[in-house]
Amino acid sequence: MKKLVYYIGALACIVFSLFSCIQDDLSICKPDGIIPQFILVPYEGNNIINDSLYSATLCVFDEQDHFIASYQIPGRPELNKTYTPDWGLSPGTYHFSMWLNYHKVNVEPCIIGKTMRHDTMIRLAIPDSKIVDDPGSIPFLCHGRLENEEVSEENQLFTIPVMQLTNKINLRVTGLKQAGSFLRASAAESDDYLFSIEDNNGYYRIGGDFGSGSYFTYSTNKRIDSDTLDASLTVLKLSATRFNPTISFRNLTTRKQLFSEDLTNSLIQLILSEYPDNDFDKNHDYYIEINSSPEKEITVTVTINGWIDNKSDHELDIN
Repeated sequence: MKKLVYYIGALACIVFSLFSCIQDDLSICKPDGIIPQFILVPYEGNNIINDSLYSATLCVFDEQDHFIASYQIPGRPELNKTYTPDWGLSPGTYHFSMWLNYHKVNVEPCIIGKTMRHDTMIRLAIPDSKIVDDPGSIPFLCHGRLENEEVSEENQLFTIPVMQLTNKINLRVTGLKQAGSFLRASAAESDDYLFSIEDNNGYYRIGGDFGSGSYFTYSTNKRIDSDTLDASLTVLKLSATRFNPTISFRNLTTRKQLFSEDLTNSLIQLILSEYPDNDFDKNHDYYIEINSSPEKEITVTVTINGWIDNKSDHELDIN
């Protein structure tokens, strides 16, 4: 009799569990397949900390680049913490794409179910004016991915290196007011100057590669109080294989362009002229110093991660 009661009770539990799953109460249903786990770590050389992270979504694709599943980390994501989604994967090969801090970015989520990994799904919210004013317009956008990862009973834990896609371009111009200076455009201390970078790097494929997008301008206005002007712009991903970004510096009051078009053809070329082996995935802060005096030609110094005092022999032609 006791055994009969036991079996009836066990059967009732099974029936209740199945009924709950049918009613979409999936919280008590074990997902089919292998449940992967994920850990986020900073990519080598990237200054990423927990306080800089606000949101994160993982997209999973099969070998044919078709969308399989997605997982949004609850709350603010943390580095070196293990996350477990509520779904499983069949044994096989997959691509993992993790996007972080996509606020201020237009996102067509990969969870729509028809996304291909090479579709353009992440794009900066660019105003109709095509001008993105600094500061605060660019989020600390980060991305991580793993390619061709085998999911099996023996391989369920995956570490995703996260790389920042933002860069800080700092400009220092000296000699603006010196008599005879090549840079001198006006003696007025109230002159305004415009530092801008034109690029089309606001569009990304869901897998992290550049998408096809139109050109727009990062810009910031500055007014000098002395002989030196300091300005900075935050821009998105840079690459040694894309010479698209062009920089310019001009006096807004006199409408005089202070950079010649031939030299400022490419920000990337300017950086690589000083650092041919620069790794744009690891280095994100660039400093460009332009100096002019009555006794010297224009000198340009490009440094990474800080100003230095030594001037280079690189000459800049001024219109």
